[in-house]
Amino acid sequence: MRGRTYRGGVARPWRVVLAAVALIAVAAIILFAVGQRKTTASSSPATGTATAAALAALLRQGTRDTAPGYWETPSATLAAAAAGADDARFRALGALLVQDGFAILKVGPALTFAMREALTDLSQVEAELVPHWQSSHLADVLERVMLDKPANWQQHYAGNGQTAHLLRRYSYSDRVRYYWHEPRVKEAVDVLMANLRNTSIAETLLSCFLPDEYRAVRAGTLQPDAHSLIIHRIRGVLRPYAAACGN
Repeated sequence: MRGRTYRGGVARPWRVVLAAVALIAVAAIILFAVGQRKTTASSSPATGTATAAALAALLRQGTRDTAPGYWETPSATLAAAAAGADDARFRALGALLVQDGFAILKVGPALTFAMREALTDLSQVEAELVPHWQSSHLADVLERVMLDKPANWQQHYAGNGQTAHLLRRYSYSDRVRYYWHEPRVKEAVDVLMANLRNTSIAETLLSCFLPDEYRAVRAGTLQPDAHSLIIHRIRGVLRPYAAACGN
C-alpha cells in the first residue's frame, strides 16, 4: 500500500462525506433548537422580580424527588425501544422523544455509525475485486491505529481480547469515529475509494454486502459508485429522525 497516497490534487469524495456528516449533525441541532418556542423576558427590574417569584413558587410545587413513588416507571414501549427490542420499536424511539418534548436529538453518532458500516461493507466488496497486495486493508489499519492510540475507546469498552476487538469494530457507541482523521486511516480510505472507482461493482456483490443500496440501484434511484452508496446509507439513518419531527 506504500506509495499510493493519491495526493496531488486528486479528489477525495469520502472526505466530503465526512464533512457532510458533521454539517448535517450541526444543522439538525440548530433546526431542532430554533423550532422550539422562544420566551421573552422584560428588562424591567419590577417584571424581573415578579418573574423570579413566580419561578420560585413553581419550583416549590409538587413532591420532593425523594418522596415515595416520585419516579415513574417509563412506558413499556419506551423501555423496549431504548433497549432495541426490535428494529421498528428502536426506530420509533426518536418519535417518542419528540412527543415527550425533547428539543434536540443527537444524530451525529448515528451518522458516523452508518458511514462506518458502509465503508466496512465496501471494503468487503473491494476484497472480492482487488488483489490482496493492492487492497486498502481498511479494517486492519483501523484496528492497528486504535490499538496504537487507545485513549478514545479504552475507557468505554469493558473486556479484552476478542470482546474488545468486536466492540472497537462494531459497538453502537462507535468510538471508531474519533479515528477517521488519523493519517494512516485517511490513506486507507483513499486507497479503498480509488480501487472502487477503477472497477465496476457487480449488482450481485451489492446484493450480498449492501442489500438496501442494491434495491435502490435496481430501482434506478441510485448510482452504484462508492461515494453514492455511502451517502445513501447515511440518508437512510436520517429518515427516522425526519419522520419523528413530522417531516
